[in-house]
Amino acid sequence: MSFDRLQEKIDNMQNPTVVGLDPALSNVPPQILDKHIAEKGETLEAAADAVMEFNTGLIDALFDIVPAVKPQLAYYEALGPAGVLVLKKTIDYAKSKGMYVICDGKRNDIGSTAEAYSAAYLGCVRIGSNEIFPFDADALTLNAYLGSDGLKPFIETAVKHDKAVFALVKTSNPSAAELQDKYFMLDERRMGTNDRRQRKEDRRQGVKDRRQEAQEKGRVIDNKRQRSGDRREREGDRRSATGDRRRTTAIDGELPYTIVTKRLYTIVGELIEGISQNTVGSYGFTRAGAVVGATYPDEAAFLRKHLKNTFFLVPGYGAQGGTADTAAAAFDANGRGAIVNSSRAIIAAWKLTSAGGEDYREEARAEALQMRAELLEALDRVT
Repeated sequence: MSFDRLQEKIDNMQNPTVVGLDPALSNVPPQILDKHIAEKGETLEAAADAVMEFNTGLIDALFDIVPAVKPQLAYYEALGPAGVLVLKKTIDYAKSKGMYVICDGKRNDIGSTAEAYSAAYLGCVRIGSNEIFPFDADALTLNAYLGSDGLKPFIETAVKHDKAVFALVKTSNPSAAELQDKYFMLDERRMGTNDRRQRKEDRRQGVKDRRQEAQEKGRVIDNKRQRSGDRREREGDRRSATGDRRRTTAIDGELPYTIVTKRLYTIVGELIEGISQNTVGSYGFTRAGAVVGATYPDEAAFLRKHLKNTFFLVPGYGAQGGTADTAAAAFDANGRGAIVNSSRAIIAAWKLTSAGGEDYREEARAEALQMRAELLEALDRVT
């Protein structure tokens, strides 16, 4: 299974990291870019050729110590058709070196469009009697916010072709909380009755009316609790950062209800694990992983506890402020189940030296080894 292969590579190299191949032209050493501009002028084709040379050098420097790479599709699409061709060449070259490839495109749609996306990056396209794999990545990042309709086509393709996906759950960016941390009323349950009595009462119109009233009042309760939570957060109280909320109330003398609220990232994480539960591999992880940022360690620890069968892709290390200690919260008790991404800190490490980029391979390798050492030390402290 796809994540089994990734976990085996991580174990063999003792390195739970992935290098983001995010080749903004400012990260390409100037001598590489200048050489190709001299050949093809100031064109997209020249820039794409420079990116390919840069990526090839990085992969050559890292393939024996880093298990995976993660090309961010935006940088390749920005260079037009030539850049998309370089994306394909980069994927093929990394795989030829034995690396696991995660395409970071955060794709999402429903129906036939979702099927087309999944065929492009994880599956194949049939042309006559011939099946062609357009990009043939090992995994693809998804935006989960169209619900299961936008996830199932990708998971089905992943099952068919032994691939995997990572869906956005709790991302590393500062504004993630604007949506992902919001509380939502998930359901309500009548307490103190058995299933038979519940079914009987639910058939009565009066009970249905009162249940609706409870829902409306529950929303008021939820809004009040949200405002209270916001005040606590402003005061520096992090107690409400994670977890579910439950409040018991009674309506017109009826048996009490439990109003259950969860943060949106929890709901999405549970959805992902639920719809992929039949795809668990030998290491205990499904084919549907979650993107969980290293910049939010409390939330990562909460999600790790509750999503035991979900493999985490952990962005935010390095330039975004995540550290080895914060990233370690995403791993399980065995030090498995997560892979930590670093992009600029590794591929642009040459900028911190005086060699002008001539040493970009050596500096990338040194930074990758340093990241591995820091992560392993952090994991030793918590596992």
